[in-house]
Amino acid sequence: MRPLVQALVLLALAAAVGALGRWGRRNAPRLAPGALSERDRAHRAAVLRRGGLACYVVAFLLAAFGVASAF
Repeated sequence: MRPLVQALVLLALAAAVGALGRWGRRNAPRLAPGALSERDRAHRAAVLRRGGLACYVVAFLLAAFGVASAF
């Protein structure tokens, strides 16, 4: 694969995963099931926010590899 195309693909993936992480972190309280108790809902929302943070980390790594692959 050409280096420029590879870089663009990795950067596009980084943008998509980063957007998914942002959406998940912002909507974590609404994504937690309403049938759970308040304590369990708060815990589930914290887990979802942590997953969003993991998406940010993966997006950063993809972007770093995308930039590195261009050179």
